[in-house]
Amino acid sequence: MRAALTVIRDRDYAFDNGQLVAGISALAVPILPRGRDAIAAMAINMTSARLAPDRLVSLAGLLHRDTRQIEEALNALEGSHIAPTS
Repeated sequence: MRAALTVIRDRDYAFDNGQLVAGISALAVPILPRGRDAIAAMAINMTSARLAPDRLVSLAGLLHRDTRQIEEALNALEGSHIAPTS
């Protein structure tokens, strides 16, 4: 398990190519506000047949872009009297 977590941290995303559910792939990127552990993640699930290697890179880039926007919004709330709503 530790080795898997190290790989995820090194590449900054988690990828399941049908290991959990045959034929279904998943890609997830953690949401990491400054100075905090992961508080959530954004994920994409699809049939493994639709996820070519070049598409994986593209989708990971899109997820990273969107999670960074969320992290920036959360970081802007740090220290303010406005708390995020759930």
